[in-house]
Amino acid sequence: MEKSFIKKINKFSQVKLFFRHNYKQIPRAVRLFLTRALLLFLAWQVLYQGFLAEKRLLDSPLTQITAYATAIVMDVLYTDDIFSVTHTTPIEGCIGSTCGATSLVMRGKVPLISIADPCNGLSMYALFLGFILAYPSNWILKMSFGTIGMMSLIGVNVCRCVGLAILQIHYPAFTLFAHHYLFNVLTYAAVFTLWYVFTVKAK
Repeated sequence: MEKSFIKKINKFSQVKLFFRHNYKQIPRAVRLFLTRALLLFLAWQVLYQGFLAEKRLLDSPLTQITAYATAIVMDVLYTDDIFSVTHTTPIEGCIGSTCGATSLVMRGKVPLISIADPCNGLSMYALFLGFILAYPSNWILKMSFGTIGMMSLIGVNVCRCVGLAILQIHYPAFTLFAHHYLFNVLTYAAVFTLWYVFTVKAK
Protein backbone atom coordinates (compact mmCIF):
# COMPACT_ATOMS: atom_id res chain seq x y z
CA MET A 1 0.00 0.00 0.00
CA GLU A 2 2.83 2.38 0.99
CA LYS A 3 4.86 1.50 -2.11
CA SER A 4 1.86 2.11 -4.34
CA PHE A 5 1.32 5.50 -2.72
CA ILE A 6 5.00 6.43 -3.19
CA LYS A 7 4.83 5.40 -6.87
CA LYS A 8 1.83 7.65 -7.41
CA ILE A 9 3.66 10.58 -5.79
CA ASN A 10 6.70 9.96 -7.99
CA LYS A 11 4.56 9.83 -11.14
CA PHE A 12 2.81 13.04 -10.16
CA SER A 13 6.20 14.73 -9.56
CA GLN A 14 7.45 13.56 -12.96
CA VAL A 15 4.36 14.89 -14.72
CA LYS A 16 4.67 18.18 -12.84
CA LEU A 17 8.32 18.55 -13.85
CA PHE A 18 7.49 17.66 -17.45
CA PHE A 19 4.85 20.36 -17.75
CA ARG A 20 6.97 22.92 -15.90
CA HIS A 21 9.95 22.27 -18.19
CA ASN A 22 7.86 22.41 -21.37
CA TYR A 23 5.93 25.48 -20.19
CA LYS A 24 9.19 27.38 -19.86
CA GLN A 25 10.04 26.49 -23.46
CA ILE A 26 6.97 28.40 -24.68
CA PRO A 27 7.77 32.00 -25.73
CA ARG A 28 6.98 34.57 -23.04
CA ALA A 29 4.40 36.40 -25.21
CA VAL A 30 2.50 33.16 -25.82
CA ARG A 31 2.61 32.28 -22.10
CA LEU A 32 1.26 35.72 -21.23
CA PHE A 33 -1.55 35.35 -23.75
CA LEU A 34 -2.50 31.88 -22.48
CA THR A 35 -2.45 33.08 -18.86
CA ARG A 36 -4.66 36.08 -19.66
CA ALA A 37 -7.03 33.92 -21.68
CA LEU A 38 -7.36 31.39 -18.84
CA LEU A 39 -7.99 34.11 -16.24
CA LEU A 40 -10.58 35.80 -18.45
CA PHE A 41 -12.31 32.47 -19.07
CA LEU A 42 -12.49 31.72 -15.34
CA ALA A 43 -13.71 35.25 -14.53
CA TRP A 44 -16.41 35.01 -17.21
CA GLN A 45 -17.60 31.62 -15.96
CA VAL A 46 -17.87 32.90 -12.38
CA LEU A 47 -19.66 36.07 -13.50
CA TYR A 48 -22.05 34.33 -15.87
CA GLN A 49 -22.86 31.18 -13.90
CA GLY A 50 -22.87 32.98 -10.56
CA PHE A 51 -24.80 36.14 -11.37
CA LEU A 52 -26.01 36.55 -14.95
CA ALA A 53 -27.42 33.19 -16.06
CA GLU A 54 -30.21 32.68 -13.53
CA LYS A 55 -31.83 36.09 -14.07
CA ARG A 56 -31.00 36.13 -17.81
CA LEU A 57 -29.56 39.64 -17.53
CA LEU A 58 -27.73 39.30 -20.83
CA ASP A 59 -29.53 36.32 -22.36
CA SER A 60 -33.01 37.84 -22.33
CA PRO A 61 -32.25 41.04 -24.31
CA LEU A 62 -29.90 39.21 -26.69
CA THR A 63 -32.42 36.47 -27.44
CA GLN A 64 -35.19 38.99 -28.04
CA ILE A 65 -33.04 41.31 -30.18
CA THR A 66 -31.98 38.35 -32.33
CA ALA A 67 -35.60 37.26 -32.76
CA TYR A 68 -36.89 40.75 -33.63
CA ALA A 69 -34.05 41.34 -36.08
CA THR A 70 -34.77 37.98 -37.73
CA ALA A 71 -38.46 38.85 -38.08
CA ILE A 72 -37.61 42.25 -39.60
CA VAL A 73 -35.32 40.70 -42.21
CA MET A 74 -37.90 38.03 -43.03
CA ASP A 75 -40.52 40.78 -43.49
CA VAL A 76 -38.24 42.40 -46.06
CA LEU A 77 -37.58 39.12 -47.88
CA TYR A 78 -41.17 37.84 -47.81
CA THR A 79 -43.41 40.84 -48.39
CA ASP A 80 -46.54 38.71 -48.76
CA ASP A 81 -46.17 37.26 -45.26
CA ILE A 82 -46.33 38.85 -41.82
CA PHE A 83 -43.65 37.89 -39.34
CA SER A 84 -43.81 38.64 -35.63
CA VAL A 85 -42.20 37.56 -32.37
CA THR A 86 -43.76 36.04 -29.30
CA HIS A 87 -42.05 34.95 -26.10
CA THR A 88 -42.43 31.92 -23.88
CA THR A 89 -41.54 31.72 -20.20
CA PRO A 90 -39.39 29.07 -18.51
CA ILE A 91 -41.19 25.92 -17.39
CA GLU A 92 -40.92 25.70 -13.62
CA GLY A 93 -39.33 22.50 -12.36
CA CYS A 94 -38.35 21.40 -15.86
CA ILE A 95 -34.72 20.55 -16.66
CA GLY A 96 -33.23 20.68 -20.15
CA SER A 97 -32.58 23.01 -23.07
CA THR A 98 -36.24 22.93 -24.16
CA CYS A 99 -37.49 24.14 -20.79
CA GLY A 100 -36.07 27.66 -20.82
CA ALA A 101 -37.54 30.91 -22.08
CA THR A 102 -37.57 31.24 -25.87
CA SER A 103 -38.49 33.80 -28.50
CA LEU A 104 -40.63 32.40 -31.31
CA VAL A 105 -40.46 33.93 -34.77
CA MET A 106 -43.98 33.56 -36.14
CA ARG A 107 -45.08 33.37 -39.77
CA GLY A 108 -48.60 34.61 -39.46
CA LYS A 109 -49.97 32.58 -36.57
CA VAL A 110 -47.65 29.63 -37.13
CA PRO A 111 -44.32 29.31 -35.21
CA LEU A 112 -41.43 29.29 -37.70
CA ILE A 113 -38.28 29.01 -35.60
CA SER A 114 -37.59 29.10 -31.88
CA ILE A 115 -34.62 31.10 -30.59
CA ALA A 116 -33.50 29.96 -27.14
CA ASP A 117 -30.72 31.44 -25.03
CA PRO A 118 -28.04 29.00 -26.33
CA CYS A 119 -28.79 30.36 -29.83
CA ASN A 120 -28.46 34.07 -29.03
CA GLY A 121 -24.72 34.14 -29.71
CA LEU A 122 -23.62 35.15 -26.20
CA SER A 123 -21.02 32.39 -25.86
CA MET A 124 -19.61 33.28 -29.30
CA TYR A 125 -19.42 36.99 -28.41
CA ALA A 126 -17.69 36.20 -25.10
CA LEU A 127 -15.19 33.94 -26.88
CA PHE A 128 -14.44 36.62 -29.46
CA LEU A 129 -13.98 39.40 -26.89
CA GLY A 130 -11.92 37.15 -24.62
CA PHE A 131 -9.38 36.63 -27.41
CA ILE A 132 -9.28 40.36 -28.19
CA LEU A 133 -8.72 41.29 -24.53
CA ALA A 134 -6.08 38.60 -23.96
CA TYR A 135 -4.07 39.33 -27.12
CA PRO A 136 -1.18 41.81 -26.64
CA SER A 137 -2.18 45.05 -28.35
CA ASN A 138 -3.02 48.67 -27.53
CA TRP A 139 -6.39 49.39 -25.91
CA ILE A 140 -7.60 51.75 -28.62
CA LEU A 141 -7.36 48.99 -31.21
CA LYS A 142 -8.94 46.48 -28.81
CA MET A 143 -11.91 48.74 -28.11
CA SER A 144 -12.48 49.80 -31.72
CA PHE A 145 -12.02 46.35 -33.25
CA GLY A 146 -13.95 44.71 -30.42
CA THR A 147 -16.93 46.99 -31.09
CA ILE A 148 -16.83 46.49 -34.86
CA GLY A 149 -16.31 42.75 -34.45
CA MET A 150 -19.23 42.43 -32.04
CA MET A 151 -21.57 44.28 -34.39
CA SER A 152 -20.40 42.05 -37.25
CA LEU A 153 -20.97 38.86 -35.26
CA ILE A 154 -24.44 39.97 -34.17
CA GLY A 155 -25.20 40.46 -37.87
CA VAL A 156 -23.76 37.02 -38.64
CA ASN A 157 -25.94 35.42 -35.97
CA VAL A 158 -29.07 37.16 -37.27
CA CYS A 159 -28.20 35.94 -40.78
CA ARG A 160 -27.85 32.42 -39.35
CA CYS A 161 -31.36 32.63 -37.86
CA VAL A 162 -32.74 34.06 -41.11
CA GLY A 163 -31.12 31.19 -42.99
CA LEU A 164 -32.74 28.68 -40.65
CA ALA A 165 -36.12 30.37 -41.11
CA ILE A 166 -35.78 30.23 -44.90
CA LEU A 167 -34.82 26.56 -44.74
CA GLN A 168 -37.78 25.86 -42.47
CA ILE A 169 -40.10 27.38 -45.08
CA HIS A 170 -38.66 25.73 -48.19
CA TYR A 171 -36.50 22.77 -47.08
CA PRO A 172 -37.52 21.80 -43.52
CA ALA A 173 -35.73 18.46 -43.76
CA PHE A 174 -32.37 20.28 -43.85
CA THR A 175 -33.06 22.67 -40.96
CA LEU A 176 -31.75 20.40 -38.19
CA PHE A 177 -28.50 19.66 -40.04
CA ALA A 178 -27.94 23.34 -40.82
CA HIS A 179 -28.69 24.33 -37.22
CA HIS A 180 -26.32 21.85 -35.58
CA TYR A 181 -23.51 21.71 -38.15
CA LEU A 182 -23.48 23.93 -41.24
CA PHE A 183 -24.28 27.30 -39.69
CA ASN A 184 -22.13 26.58 -36.63
CA VAL A 185 -19.14 26.07 -38.92
CA LEU A 186 -19.91 29.28 -40.82
CA THR A 187 -20.41 31.43 -37.71
CA TYR A 188 -17.20 30.27 -36.05
CA ALA A 189 -15.38 30.69 -39.36
CA ALA A 190 -16.43 34.34 -39.11
CA VAL A 191 -14.99 34.49 -35.58
CA PHE A 192 -11.64 33.05 -36.70
CA THR A 193 -11.56 35.44 -39.66
CA LEU A 194 -12.06 38.42 -37.36
CA TRP A 195 -9.37 37.11 -35.02
CA TYR A 196 -6.97 36.81 -37.94
CA VAL A 197 -7.68 40.35 -39.12
CA PHE A 198 -7.16 41.62 -35.57
CA THR A 199 -3.80 39.89 -35.16
CA VAL A 200 -2.62 41.37 -38.49
CA LYS A 201 -3.64 44.86 -37.37
CA ALA A 202 -2.07 44.35 -33.95
CA LYS A 203 1.42 43.73 -35.39
